[in-house]
Amino acid sequence: MNFSSFQNTTIQASTTVSFEADFYCKFSINKVAEKFSTALKKPVIVIEDEDNFTPDKNNFYIISKYGYGKERYQFYTGPIQYSEARVSLISIFSVIKEYGYTDNTCIVDATIEFNPVISGITLKKLNILKFILEFNEEMMYRFYPDQKDSLYVKSIKNVLPENKFFRSDNLKIEDFNYILPNMKFYGVIFDDVKDGKLTFRYIGGKDYEYNVMNALNVLGLYIDFASRCLFDPQYTDKNKEELKTILKGTEKLLLAYESSNKFQELYPDIKLTIDMDSNLQIMKSKFVKFRDDIFELLANSDITKGEINYDSALSKIQARNLKGHIYEIRDWEFVECDLTIGYAKNCNFFECKLENSSVNRCNLYRFSKAKKSKLKDTYINRTCEITDSLISGSVSTIDGKIVRGKIIGGRIGNHAVISGETEKMDYSKIYTK
Repeated sequence: MNFSSFQNTTIQASTTVSFEADFYCKFSINKVAEKFSTALKKPVIVIEDEDNFTPDKNNFYIISKYGYGKERYQFYTGPIQYSEARVSLISIFSVIKEYGYTDNTCIVDATIEFNPVISGITLKKLNILKFILEFNEEMMYRFYPDQKDSLYVKSIKNVLPENKFFRSDNLKIEDFNYILPNMKFYGVIFDDVKDGKLTFRYIGGKDYEYNVMNALNVLGLYIDFASRCLFDPQYTDKNKEELKTILKGTEKLLLAYESSNKFQELYPDIKLTIDMDSNLQIMKSKFVKFRDDIFELLANSDITKGEINYDSALSKIQARNLKGHIYEIRDWEFVECDLTIGYAKNCNFFECKLENSSVNRCNLYRFSKAKKSKLKDTYINRTCEITDSLISGSVSTIDGKIVRGKIIGGRIGNHAVISGETEKMDYSKIYTK
């Protein structure tokens, strides 16, 4: 079978695609929904609460995405047969071009599925490691060069050995020997492979709606690479060389994991302490207690400078003066940090600045600020300021200053100062000391 281009009619007939396209719009979104409906010849429904709706395959949707500002929306389709999906993508881009705009945070997610009855292949059988090694990510960047350094499309060429101490060129290539990309911020999302779905995220960036031919080419390449790996699942010599190259790029992080001495040698701009003490003997004896946390942070961020302290009494890890992007983090405390966080859970923030971040079951204390973010089931202290953000969840307690944005649920305390432009829905008022 020739996979040099996506021409195989059987695979085309087997493929369905669904899209999630981010965009901004200054016009009435209900009027714009009508424009989408006319262009696509299908009902388009505007949804205010993205967490509480079940899509119907007979409808398309526009979803409010307050996490990146009030004018942010996402156009959502159900699965569409491939040939129809190409036409729909052209229409979606044309409406966004006429009535909306995009910036560097905007992404077009394309989720593909194969019907095994038609083509004999299913993504449920995809070897994820084989796909990562086979996939030509540089080709994606030729069409969308700005995505190469995007904070929102992390490279899938990010593989770590499961055993952080044993590294060998002769290690058998099996996916269980390696830690594979497993978060929603990568260029490809593998979470739903078990259900026969694969999501790609390379189309996007500022003014992506003006590059419809690039989008159509990339869409074909997505399907080409996925089907190629299903028809030819064996590892090639080229795959093996690619794995060696990827692992070579992880050597610094793996060596730093071995001991506190190695860490401080390789990351001199990150100061480590235990109970605020930098004693070398104490560090050597207790580094093992929190090195996994540090490893996770550095593997999932672009952090290179700052301070990290392990509180032995609380078994809590704390960070100060970090600046950069963290893809996912749990159970940390941050002090005086300036961050963009893809997803944070059970974290505390003191005098921090967050932007374009998503936090869940966290606490914002002592003059922290969040902008263009999503805060769910989160406590907001009276000294904090939240701007152009979405606050949701019944557990959220709001006692700070809220500027614009939207509140869906939660409890508003008597110290809260909420601007007149802030939208409020389904909240309750409580007395706070």
